[in-house]
Amino acid sequence: MVALVVAGTFAALAVAALAPRLLPRAALIALGLVIVALGCGAVAYVEWRYAPERTLPVQMPVSLAAAGMVQTPSFRVAVAGTYDLWLEFERHQDAPDFACLTGDDGAEAVCPRRDPDLAVAWTIAAGGAAVARGATDWSGWHARQAALDPAKAARRRKAYLAYQARSLDPANNWPLYYRLGSFAAESGRAYVATLTVGKPAGVLATLRPRLAIGLGGGATKGLGAMALVFCLFCVLTGAALLLQAIPRGKRAAP
Repeated sequence: MVALVVAGTFAALAVAALAPRLLPRAALIALGLVIVALGCGAVAYVEWRYAPERTLPVQMPVSLAAAGMVQTPSFRVAVAGTYDLWLEFERHQDAPDFACLTGDDGAEAVCPRRDPDLAVAWTIAAGGAAVARGATDWSGWHARQAALDPAKAARRRKAYLAYQARSLDPANNWPLYYRLGSFAAESGRAYVATLTVGKPAGVLATLRPRLAIGLGGGATKGLGAMALVFCLFCVLTGAALLLQAIPRGKRAAP
């Protein structure tokens, strides 16, 4: 797709430079309209292909209030690629620090030395066989915390909490996300995801958690912007051809 967009952009530039010298007026008008339509069509195609209904097959509430198991309905993906599993949480400004509750990588220095509240395992199965799995494992988390200097960690946590207090924005209601893992999905194949909750998740369980499975961001990184640039080139090229087709009146004799 990226290669086609790049090739199409250069083709549009070549047409803009050469067509006015080679084609009659009617052909220039038709070609200009076709090029504009192709540019707009590229944007429409990207929007359609990567629309949420095609790339977000699962988004459902889950309970983290008690140990147990949650299984999704069978789902298929319309676009093959790497799909991420994540948990979505409602944002509460007065809730304890989210990074420490979920055990985000890199937050070890600013979190207390205890297990994060989140303890889950997940499995993706197809045809009754597991194709991918993962789980929260806090042994590495504690090992990284143990390697930190306690005094430096305390100073970093104090500074971090002060930064959080300054950064509170009551108007910010965007959800909070925690990525569980990813798996390679094939178009049309049926999958089932199972989430196993190892223990009650405390505050996290009150933030209306939802399990979501969607196409990873790397699959579309920069593609939308490239499609827009391609569309712009096509619109400008088409406009230039249409302007070339406008008959120029003859100058009156003095």
